[in-house]
Amino acid sequence: GLLRGIDLTRDILIENTDRFARGLPANNALLWGSRGAGKSSIVKAVHAHVNREMGGPPGPLALVEIHREDIPSLPGLLSRIRESKRRSVVFCDDLSFDGQDAAYKSLKAVLEGGIEGRPENVVFYATSNRRHLMPRDMIENERSTAINPSEAVEEKVSLSDRFGLWLGFHNADQDTFFAMIEGYAEYYKLGVPAETLRKQAVEWSVTRGSRSGRVAWQFVQEVAGQLGKKLGELLEEEMTNPEDVLFSPSVKAEQERLGSRASFATKEFATEITDNLRQFLDAIDTFFLSTADAKGRPYVQHRGGPPGFLK
Repeated sequence: GLLRGIDLTRDILIENTDRFARGLPANNALLWGSRGAGKSSIVKAVHAHVNREMGGPPGPLALVEIHREDIPSLPGLLSRIRESKRRSVVFCDDLSFDGQDAAYKSLKAVLEGGIEGRPENVVFYATSNRRHLMPRDMIENERSTAINPSEAVEEKVSLSDRFGLWLGFHNADQDTFFAMIEGYAEYYKLGVPAETLRKQAVEWSVTRGSRSGRVAWQFVQEVAGQLGKKLGELLEEEMTNPEDVLFSPSVKAEQERLGSRASFATKEFATEITDNLRQFLDAIDTFFLSTADAKGRPYVQHRGGPPGFLK
């Protein structure tokens, strides 16, 4: 793959995810560390890898993303997943808590200490720039103002203890940074000599003040732009109707293979919100947004809130 410098972390997460997908005991995982180090990318890559190894796509494992602000709706989400036969990785990117935010208590209860507990078919993965999910000044403030400082700090940091796996991500050294860039350059056939790339990459990393996967990708985008080259395979055909947006060419080919293409080709897709749909949207307090990429890998996001929150 294109991820560099995180081989050990990748292997640990693959092993944990593979065990979970096979119905064996597995831990919740917290991926913490430097910005742009590939934390969220590796979660999605590991999910795709495990499903592929087990006959996918789509494979036996679902990836459901929940946003930080939707944490209060997590119990409802887990209740729905509990009823499903499919195993799910519930994923929260950039998880952290500030000030008097009490949402961490509900998350802590859901992960381990609730009456029902975490469903057997769910494991929780999260990424954060903070090892204990709290800013240091918040922890220090608790230590200085509490009647029992040690108990106050324990209460704040105990959430991170709910994650059996702590996987650290740090800024890359220069050789690893070069390997990232050269990997991208080779994959996208940029045709720039390695020595030229390295010289420009050093200057780029100095201006950014760090070396990470994100910085490497931004540098490659800059080089490609200067060369007038596009990165990736872009869908160039003009999308003239809603069905073209819903179904990519690869999805249509799969429909042909399964014999369902004819029914979808003649179906009319609504482009406006009707009165009936509006009434339905006004009543719901949760919904899932599901998509699949060109290779058929599924990606599911969850949103929750009071009735009518979806506009």
